[in-house]
Amino acid sequence: MSISHLPTLLNPLINAIFNCPEPEKSPLKKLFATLKTCRFILLAPPSEYLLNYHDVKTKLPLHELCYNAEFINSHILLMTENSFINTNSRDSHYETLDGKTVVIQWKNNVIHALNGFQVRRRLKILGTKILPNFNDYFEGATDFVIIYIEQPLSCESVPNDYLQCFHSYKKIPKSVYSVHNLSLDSSQQERSSFENILHIHPTRLTQLGEMFSNYRTLAPSDDPSEKIFECIVQQAFEGMKSDSLFKKFPNLYDLIHEYFELNLYDDIWSRLTSHFKSYEVGTEEYKYFSINHLLADFYSKDFREFKLQDVTFIEKRVHLASKHFQKLTLTHSYTEKSKILVETLQELSGTTDMGSHQLDVPGRLNNLAMDADTLISLFVLVICRSEQKHLKSHLYYLQNFSNNSSSSKFGILGYAVSTLEAVVCYFEDFKKNSDNMAKANVLLQKTKRLVNMLSCENVTNKVENLATYKDILPYRNGQGQSILSICISNNKNHILLDILSEYDSIFPLEDLLEDETIDGSTLLIESIKSGNLEAAKILIRIMMLNCTEEELISYINRTDKYSRTVAHYLTHEIDILKSIGNYVDWKRKNSGGQTPLFSIFRSYDQPNYEAMVKIAFNIANTWYRKQNRSFDYRDHTDNKGNDLLHVLKTDASILLQLTKLDINGENYKGLTPLMVYVKYKRLNNIEAIIKDQRLVLEKIQKSTFFTCFDYAKDHTVLSKVGERGAKDSLFGLIYFHSLRYHNLNAAVNITFASDTEKPFSNTVINMKTIQGLLRSILKDNPFTFLPLNIYIDEISQLSRSDVTIIGKADVMSLLHKLSNCFNVLLFLKKVPKSLFTDEASILYWMRINTSKRNQKQPSKENYKTMEPEEINMIQSFLRFNFDEISSFKASLSILRKILIFISLKSNDFKDVNDNLNEMGKSIYNAKAADAFAGNLTNHNMFNDYSLAKLLEHVRFLEECTIQLSNLVQLILLEKIPNWWKHYGELITLHKNYRKAFPSVVKPKSTTDTSGHIQLGGFIETKREQSEQRLAVQIKVSSKSLKELGSEIFVAHEKLAEELSNYMEFRKACLNQRNIVAFAATNISVLQENI
Repeated sequence: MSISHLPTLLNPLINAIFNCPEPEKSPLKKLFATLKTCRFILLAPPSEYLLNYHDVKTKLPLHELCYNAEFINSHILLMTENSFINTNSRDSHYETLDGKTVVIQWKNNVIHALNGFQVRRRLKILGTKILPNFNDYFEGATDFVIIYIEQPLSCESVPNDYLQCFHSYKKIPKSVYSVHNLSLDSSQQERSSFENILHIHPTRLTQLGEMFSNYRTLAPSDDPSEKIFECIVQQAFEGMKSDSLFKKFPNLYDLIHEYFELNLYDDIWSRLTSHFKSYEVGTEEYKYFSINHLLADFYSKDFREFKLQDVTFIEKRVHLASKHFQKLTLTHSYTEKSKILVETLQELSGTTDMGSHQLDVPGRLNNLAMDADTLISLFVLVICRSEQKHLKSHLYYLQNFSNNSSSSKFGILGYAVSTLEAVVCYFEDFKKNSDNMAKANVLLQKTKRLVNMLSCENVTNKVENLATYKDILPYRNGQGQSILSICISNNKNHILLDILSEYDSIFPLEDLLEDETIDGSTLLIESIKSGNLEAAKILIRIMMLNCTEEELISYINRTDKYSRTVAHYLTHEIDILKSIGNYVDWKRKNSGGQTPLFSIFRSYDQPNYEAMVKIAFNIANTWYRKQNRSFDYRDHTDNKGNDLLHVLKTDASILLQLTKLDINGENYKGLTPLMVYVKYKRLNNIEAIIKDQRLVLEKIQKSTFFTCFDYAKDHTVLSKVGERGAKDSLFGLIYFHSLRYHNLNAAVNITFASDTEKPFSNTVINMKTIQGLLRSILKDNPFTFLPLNIYIDEISQLSRSDVTIIGKADVMSLLHKLSNCFNVLLFLKKVPKSLFTDEASILYWMRINTSKRNQKQPSKENYKTMEPEEINMIQSFLRFNFDEISSFKASLSILRKILIFISLKSNDFKDVNDNLNEMGKSIYNAKAADAFAGNLTNHNMFNDYSLAKLLEHVRFLEECTIQLSNLVQLILLEKIPNWWKHYGELITLHKNYRKAFPSVVKPKSTTDTSGHIQLGGFIETKREQSEQRLAVQIKVSSKSLKELGSEIFVAHEKLAEELSNYMEFRKACLNQRNIVAFAATNISVLQENI
C-alpha cells in the first residue's frame, strides 16, 4: 500500500511535528503517542534561522536537529488547566514536554527560558499564528498555537559558512538578551578608575579635602586666585605621581585638575562673578539688534543687492548657534566651556549639519567661508540673541583655568577663545564710544517702538508717519521674522498693505517669495498658522498676478522645518484651498509622513469638516489627473501606517468609491479602518464601510488578537457591526460576537434576522442560557447532525476565561461554531426566529419544550414489531447513505487539507521570496546584489482571509458530516446487527420449542391430583417445566427484539428526516454560502492589490 505524503513545510520544526506521513513508524512515535490527546503550544524559531544555522555543540544543522526528540521536547509547551486561569498577572507560566520552565510576558512579547535550561534566555516573540490541524494523529485540538521566537531555546547556534558571502544580512534577529559590550571612552574609563581609587583610600580623600579648604581660605571672596588653584593642583600632583596607585595613569595631572575643578567650581565661579560684577558686559539693551545692523561684507548695505534667501540661511545658523551658546550657563568646567564655545562657532560657520529642512539652499552657502570680521559680527548677534550673562567671567575662566595653558592660545580652541575675547572687546569699545552708543540707542529705540506697535494687540491698525521708520523696515527678529511677518502674525493687515504698496523697493516680489522664518515658515505659511486669512488672500492675490505657474508651484510647496507645505496647515480655509489647490503637490509628505490631504482629513476640530474634506479630495483628484495618473491612496500613508481611511472622521463613502482601495489595511499597530471607527464611535463611517463587500469584518490585530468587536464599547456600534456579521454568516440569519465577562459569567452579543421593522436585532444572552438551550435542542433532536455535545462542553470551559492570545483564539472559534450551528437550526426551522428576542424568550421556550417532551413519552407497551423485510429495507437505506456520507466525508477531509496547505505554502513562498531578496541584496559582489533589486512577484491566487473563511465552513460541514456518519454507523453497524442476533436467537428458540413439543397439550392444573402419584404424572410435570422455560425465553427474546426493533424504527425515521435536513443544509451550504462567498471575497480582496 502506497503512503500518501502531504507537501513538505518550509519550517523544519513544524514539519517534523505536524507533517509525519507514517507516525507509527517514525523515530518520534513515542512523542506522537504522548501528544495524541494533548493541547500544546509549539515554540518555533524562524525558518531562515533553522535552515541557515547549525548547533555549536553537535555541529549538526538545525534543520536536522528539528527531528531530535530532546530538541523538540524543549520547544513544546503543555497546556494544562492553569493555562486558562485569568489572573491580573501579565505573565503565563508553562512547562515544556521535558519538564523545563518557560514564562511568557504577553504584553512585552518576550519569552523567558528558566529552570531546566542550560542557559537562561530572554527572547523576543516575533509573532503568533494559529495552525489548523491537518494530520490524523493529533486528536487533542483542531487548532494549535505556534509562537515564533528569535532562536532555539535549548542550544547555542552559529551561522553556516556560506553566509559569509553576505556582508550585511540582518534578517536573522539577534537575541534580546545579548548585550554588546559598549566601548567606553578611554578618558572616561581613566576618570572612573581614578575616582574609584580615591574612594577606596579615604586618607587620600582627606588630604584633598584639606587642599580644597586651603583654597577657600586663601582665595579672597572677590578674586578667583587662579595662581592659588594652580598651586594646590601642582601640590597634589607632586604628592601622587610617585604613588604606585596612580602610576598607571599617563594623564594624572589632567585627572587631578579635573577633580579639583569639579569640587571647587562653585567657589571659583562665585569669586569670578564678584570680581567682574562692575565690569561685566551686558547685552540686554541689544535685544532688538538685527542682522541688517551688522557691518559685514556678506550683507550689503544696499538691501536690494543681497538675496534674502542667503539672509534667511544665515539667520538659521545664528539661531542654532544662539541656542547652543545658551548651554554655556550650565557648564561647570574648563572642558565643558571650551566644548560649548567651539561647537557654537562651528554651528555659526557652517561646519556642522543643520538638518534636512535647512539644507535646501544654494550650495555656496552650505560651505560658506567666513573671515574673522564676519565671524565676529555674527558672534555678536549670537550673544545678543542668546542673552548670555557673565561673558567676561566665562572668558577669564577659559583663559586662566586650563590644564594646559597652550590649549587656550593655539589651535581651534585658541581661535575660539580669541574670537570670544574680540567680541567682549567689541562690546566694551562700543560702550566707550559715545557717538556709536547714541546712534545705536536711537536705532534700537526706534526699532523697539515699531516692533511694539506691530505686536501690541490693542494698538490701531495703522502706523503714523510710516516713512520715519523706513530705515527700520529691513529689521528681522530672533525668530527670523521680517517686519512683514510680524504684521501678518499680529493681524496688522492695513500696515502690511501700506508697506507692500509704498515700499516695494525694500520688499520686492523676489523677497516676498524668499522670506521665511528660522523654522522655514514662508509668509503664506505664517499667515495660515496665525489664522490671518486676509493676509493670506493678499499674498495669494499678489502672487497670482505677478508669478509664473512654476514660481507658484515652487512657492506653495516650500516646506518648513517639519517638511510641511502651506497645504499641510489648511484645516478650515476652504477659499484658500480652492485658490491654491491646483498648485499643491498632494503627494508631498511632512516629517510624519502625512500628505496635505492626510492632514486635512485628520483636522477634526474644523466647523465645516465634511465640506473641506470633499473639496480637498476633489482638488487632489483633479491634480492627479493633470499628472496623467489615477488617484492612489497608497501615496497618503503616514509613518505610523495610517492611510486616509484610518483618519477620516466621517463620510467614508468618498473614499469607498475608489476601486483600488485597501479597505482592510492595517497601520503599524495592526488596526484596520473599521477598528478605528469602532474604537472612536464614528457611526457614519461604520454605516458606510459595513456596506462595502470588500470589508473583512473579523480581521485580527496580530499583536493582541483583537477584532473590531473588542474595541466596541457602545451598544449602537455593536448592533451596526453585528448586522454585517449576521449578513455574512452561513445563512445570513444569526451571528454570535463580542463575548464579555461579568464576575466570571460570560455573556455574548447576538445579532439575528428579525421579523420586526428593523431587518436585524441585537441582544445579549448569558452563555449558560445558550448552553441550556443546546441541551434542550439535543433532547428534542437526539439524531441531529449538529455536534451539539462538543459545543456544550466548550461552553463549560469559558468559566476559565483566558485573556491571552490563545484564549481569544478559542473564544473566537467557539463563537463561529455557535453562529454556524444556530444558522442551521434557524434555516431548518428547528427553532423560531423570535427565540433570541431576549433571554426570557429563550427560557420560556425551553420550559414549553420540556413540558411537550414530557407529554410525548412513548408507552413501553406499544412496541413496534419489525419484520426482517423491514429491517432489510432500513439496512439497505442506511448502508447506501452511509457509503455516500463516507465518500463525501473523505472528500471534505481532502478539501480541508488542500485549503490548509494552500495557505501554508503561500506563506512559505512569501517567506522564501522575502528572505531571498534580503540575502541577495547583501551579497558582497555588487553585480550579483543588483540582480535582487527587484522583488519577485507573488503569484498567490488566494487571499488568506477568504481561504480561512472557506476552511471554517468546510470544517463545520465536515464536523456535521462526521456526526451524522457516527449516528448512521451506530444504527447500521451496532443496532441492526444486534437485532439480527436477537432475531436469530428467537428463531432458534421457536425451532427448539416446536421440535420438543410438536403437539402442544395444555398442562393440567396443579390442583387436579389423585390420591396417589403415578409415574406418568411425574414425567408430565417435567415436560411442563421444560415447556414453560422455553416459553419464558421466547417471551423475553421476543420482547427484546420488539424493543430493539422499535428503537431501530424510531431511529430510522429520525435519521431519514435528519438525512433530508442534512442534504438540504449541505446543498445550500455548498452552493449559496461556501463556494460563492469564497469566490466573491477572494476576488474583491485581491482586486485591491492589482
